[in-house]
Amino acid sequence: MSRLLLPPKHPGNPNEEWNDVRSVVVVGANGSGKSRVGAWIEENNTSSPVHRVAAQRALSVPDLINPMPYERATFQLQYGVHEPTWNAEQHRAQKFGRRWGNDPVGRLLSDYELVLAALFADEAKRNREYSISSRTSVPTTESPDCKLDVLQRIWAVVFPTENW
Repeated sequence: MSRLLLPPKHPGNPNEEWNDVRSVVVVGANGSGKSRVGAWIEENNTSSPVHRVAAQRALSVPDLINPMPYERATFQLQYGVHEPTWNAEQHRAQKFGRRWGNDPVGRLLSDYELVLAALFADEAKRNREYSISSRTSVPTTESPDCKLDVLQRIWAVVFPTENW
């Protein structure tokens, strides 16, 4: 994302606009309006894809993650549904109903399984692309990072006592 539209800081003022934005983290106390601001950003930035991570209030790691193709995993995580015949605009139009159940502020999501499926699908996609490209080029000792590699590095910083 390069441009992000934000609600005005004070009522009656124009919306705020940030440029060259890749990601935003909103931190605040319970009841401070994080979910409302997130829903507003998601709804009002239609020219760029916005993915709001719902609060994971009861995080549990499933025993089994169903493998799925990268496109399906990312679409289900982003939009709550993957319909192969739909274009991106049709998926976006259904997002608030399918992903958020028409309650983009208060709905409790438990999409950790989809997050893991998307990460594993990303890794499989990266491995396949690397495998194909290595057949036609000189093999190297380094492979490109996938999102799972990046996440493991982040977790190693956040939880330094764990063995990742």
